[in-house]
Amino acid sequence: MKIHLLANPNSGDKSALEKYENLRQAYPEIDFKLYITTKVDDEKNQVSELLSSFNKEEDAILVIGGDGTLSKVLSNLPREIPFAYYPSGSGNDFARSLNINNIDRIISAIKQQKKQTINVINYDNGIIINSLDFGFAAKVISFSETSRLKKILGKVKLGKLIYPFYGVVSLFCTPTATVFLETEQETLTLSNNFFLSFANSRYFGGGIVVWPDASPFDPNINCVYFEDAGLLKNVKTLLAILFKKHKNTSAIQHKVFQKVTITSTKDNLVQVDGEVIQTNQLSLCCEQREIYL
Repeated sequence: MKIHLLANPNSGDKSALEKYENLRQAYPEIDFKLYITTKVDDEKNQVSELLSSFNKEEDAILVIGGDGTLSKVLSNLPREIPFAYYPSGSGNDFARSLNINNIDRIISAIKQQKKQTINVINYDNGIIINSLDFGFAAKVISFSETSRLKKILGKVKLGKLIYPFYGVVSLFCTPTATVFLETEQETLTLSNNFFLSFANSRYFGGGIVVWPDASPFDPNINCVYFEDAGLLKNVKTLLAILFKKHKNTSAIQHKVFQKVTITSTKDNLVQVDGEVIQTNQLSLCCEQREIYL
């Protein structure tokens, strides 16, 4: 059998190519064909090359990289093609949500054609596998992605420390967002939000729970938010999220959508699976995918 392996050698702990070599040695009976991302947003080019020789009846696709790598791959991979994934990123929240931590189990699932249907979020620019965030979380990622400190910590395999560091910094920036939500049932205005997240995965930010009941197996988009209430109250509410006390904290609001359009009167900073964009309108809906699991 042939496994088309798409690897991002610059993700997280930079172990993707090492994992590929280990697989080649452990499974000499499998024909691995390697595709390496060589620059930012190269996933589109690599998926295009992969598909040019992909045989849906006989081959499989395995992605090794971070959450951002996987979301970009799925954004360019036809939805009817199953995929496998093994994490090598900084946060690895998607893998954590699905308990993906054993490469041998993944290879076994591919060989046995064991697939499960999960839900991702389809939005204007592609696929979201974890969350889309305004306000505080977007500011943390914005700081982190433009920081030289992330590269330094990544070299010594301490990349995860970048998020709590800039989390503290972002508390004093009071990043807020006011948005208008439109669904088939209602129209809502969410004003002056310090924290606003749309997720179909349980985790974001390297293992922080967005909402306790969120799951890729559930075809819903979880909206979790709270208004800016000043530094001390914001910290208290963030600590409630950190310690999984969402349902016991009145400041934290939660809604569930299957489809929602988000608009605002100005461009907002938005983080999507570890990438930062600026926009004033987004449309989200659930989409099913198959994963070897």
